[in-house]
Amino acid sequence: MPSNLDLEVTFNKANISYKNKKYEIVLEDLSKIISQGSNYTKAYLLRASIYQELNDNDKSLQDLNKSIEPSPSLFMAYLKRAGNLFLAKQR
Repeated sequence: MPSNLDLEVTFNKANISYKNKKYEIVLEDLSKIISQGSNYTKAYLLRASIYQELNDNDKSLQDLNKSIEPSPSLFMAYLKRAGNLFLAKQR
């Protein structure tokens, strides 16, 4: 299992790519973090945001739900999930 520092470095790289709208790179990096068995909530939240921007509400909602599992008091995940559900009903 990678160290917390390795996860943070990969996440920071993904965050920079996100700001530059390089979504394929971001999805690859975040999926790498998640696939290593990590409950790295920030990775799920950022990946959900990307899926939302790509209009893939189902994948976005899945990631938001996954982000809540290890951190049930994470307000941001609930807020994003509510927005996701609202937008899905608008389409």
